[in-house]
Amino acid sequence: NSNIMFSYSPIDSIITHRLSNRLIDEGFSVWMNSNQSKEFNQILRKINRSDCVILCRSENYFEDELCEKEAKYADETGKSLIPVKVQTYEPIELLQKLIEQQSYFQLFGSENHFNLEYDKLLLKI
Repeated sequence: NSNIMFSYSPIDSIITHRLSNRLIDEGFSVWMNSNQSKEFNQILRKINRSDCVILCRSENYFEDELCEKEAKYADETGKSLIPVKVQTYEPIELLQKLIEQQSYFQLFGSENHFNLEYDKLLLKI
């Protein structure tokens, strides 16, 4: 299965870990910056080794400089970007352009809604 890297704000770690655990249960190899290392070279190596990068969209995400760098680098290197909404929020500026080009998955709300969107996400991966 695919190697997946998560790009997310540490403030959104609960829902991000929920999604990560589901993907691991499906047999995917997942990397998250769980210790929130600011060592950007390590993060770049993880992006390079990944098949796709899941961008966990939220207001926190778009205010986080490291998240912006991760998204830009992943896009520049041609990685498959999969935006996932973890909060109702509409992005601004450069990242919006990156994400507008992609479909997105909304992973908040009821458990049934989460499960439906999760199934759609699996098809994209």
